[in-house]
Amino acid sequence: FQELRANPHRNAKGTVIEAGLHKSKGPVATFIVQNGTLRRGDVVQCGESFGK
Repeated sequence: FQELRANPHRNAKGTVIEAGLHKSKGPVATFIVQNGTLRRGDVVQCGESFGK
């Protein structure tokens, strides 16, 4: 197995795998964090769009 580690002090950076509009949740996205750490409540930006 590969040991995965992330720098907890660095902003998350990654790739969006898919995005869509959920009936009850609204806009949702699935992505892979490739560097840094993403925490609940962090703002996510993709191009000019952003959300929590």
